[in-house]
Order: sequence, then C-alpha cells, then structure tokens
Amino acid sequence: MAVFFTKLFSLKKYLFLIVIIAFISYGIYWLWQRQPRVHNYQQPDVYTEKSNQNSQKQLLEITPENFSVLTVENIKFQGKTIANSYLALTSNNSHKVVKINENGIFEADVKLTSGLNLIEAIQFTNNLKDVQKKTLIYWLSENTQNFVPNTQVFAGNIKNIFDILITATFEEEQKEIKIDKSTIIQLPKNIQIESTSSALEEIRIGDFITALGQVKSADDKNQIIASDVEIFRENKPQVTKKTRLLKTLSIVRQNIFSAKDEQNNIIEFTINKNSQILDQGKETDSESIIKNKNAIIIYHTGSDSLRSEAGKNIIDLIYLLP
Repeated sequence: MAVFFTKLFSLKKYLFLIVIIAFISYGIYWLWQRQPRVHNYQQPDVYTEKSNQNSQKQLLEITPENFSVLTVENIKFQGKTIANSYLALTSNNSHKVVKINENGIFEADVKLTSGLNLIEAIQFTNNLKDVQKKTLIYWLSENTQNFVPNTQVFAGNIKNIFDILITATFEEEQKEIKIDKSTIIQLPKNIQIESTSSALEEIRIGDFITALGQVKSADDKNQIIASDVEIFRENKPQVTKKTRLLKTLSIVRQNIFSAKDEQNNIIEFTINKNSQILDQGKETDSESIIKNKNAIIIYHTGSDSLRSEAGKNIIDLIYLLP
C-alpha cells in the first residue's frame, strides 16, 4: 500500500509540473500577442528603374493591344509609360526609337507584314537604364472580307498537350489553345496528314505554335478557341535583330566604328546604305558618330548571301542620345 501512495505522489508531482509549464507558456504567448505590431512601410508605386520587377511589367500601356489581329499594315502605336524615357520597337522588318514626352505619352508608326509579327519593345529610362523588355504579338490578316471581329492571336512554345487542349507559353504569357474538328492545322511541310485528328497527333511538346481564334469568354481570355494554327519545329519565329544601349569608342572610318557596353565588351559595327542615323530623333549622317557618345543601336548579323557583310554587325538604326 505504501508503494502505491508513493507512486501516486510522484504522478501528482509530474502533473503539477506540467500544469505550471503550460501556464507559463500561455502567459508568455498572451504577453507576446499584445506587443505593438511593426508594420512594414511600402512606398507607393513610382515609375522609376528602382521599381520591382512585378511593377515593371505594368509600366508600358500600348494600343493596339497585345495579341491583336489587324487588317492594315501601317499601324500607329500609341501609349503611356515612363516620362522622358526612350522606347525601342524592333521587328525583323522594321525598327523605331521614340522619345517619350514629359507626360509619358508616345506615338510610333510601325509597318507590319502579312501574318505573324513579333515586335520587341525595350524601354530605357532617361538615366540610360533599361527597365523592361517585352515582345508584343500581332497578326496582319490579308483576308479582310471574311475577317471576324475580336479575333486574337497567340504564339509560343508548346508546354503541354492534353487531348484537344494545347498550353503554350511566350516569355511570361501563357494561354490554352483549344482545337476542334473545324480548326485548320498547318504542320511543317515534311509531315503528311489526312485529318484534324491525325494532325493533332503530330504536334509535339517544344514545337512553336501560332493560333488565331476567339477567346473563350470576356471573363476568360486565357483560352483561345482556335480557327487556325500553324506548327513550327525548326526555324521558329523570333526577332533576329538586336537592340543595345552602348557608348561609342570611335568615329566612323570606312563605314566601321566600335562601341562598348556596361561590361566594357567591345562590338564592331558596319554601316551600309540602308543604315539609319538619328541624332536625338533627327536624321543625320555618319559624321555625327563621335567618341564617347551614348546611343541606342539596333543591328543584325549580315547574311552569307552578301559576301561583304557576312557575319558582320550591320547597323539598322543608331539613335544618338544627348
């Protein structure tokens, strides 16, 4: 019996300790809950190069809207963005640099080509920092008589295929493309098909797709009911021209000059008869290119078909800055 009471006393002692520990823990928690909160102060969104990456995605407002299907080749882009900055618009067939006014408003005339148009928009602040880069997707339709209003275009690499739904991504955009029996599918020329269903079976993850169609609904613009799609496996559409902010290192001699980037990498450029030279937006000639001049330069690699330019960096446009 004595042993029994001894064990009972020990058990009560342990229970008492547990209660004391629980009471102390609750007291600490109760006091902590009543401590004044320290609120993180967030600065309001400001259009500067210090804005975070998520804010930068919203800096450029432009019309016609991205993914638009258009019926005229000469387009006037209009929009709003960072005041007193510079905007370069580059496609494989056109190029433009515009100075944004003090109200953040801009206009730019761009010529489209039939079919898919990828236009690279790169923005530079007035203190010469690139703050955002985005590729815009447009389609120029030649079939104006049968044009269906509100048709959209999307293009990108295929990420997933599930039955008749294809998920494609382009930069940070993603959309679902729905295929049905009426969808016209154009595959690479070396692939022969007999029907839409057999064509769908030939599409692979990693292929590049362009799709025309209607959005599923006004509330769900992330899915396109496709009327036409085209698949690319090789020679995928891309902007092959490059746009850089550089500092010149020399004057032009025999149509050649050099420039460097922020990492002091030196690039040699060649000017030809098609090169456009602007000094703060005004037409000029190669004599305006002097040493230590900041410039937005749009260029491409010379084609092997023209021996004198093969492999060289050919100037499309040099926009000299103040």
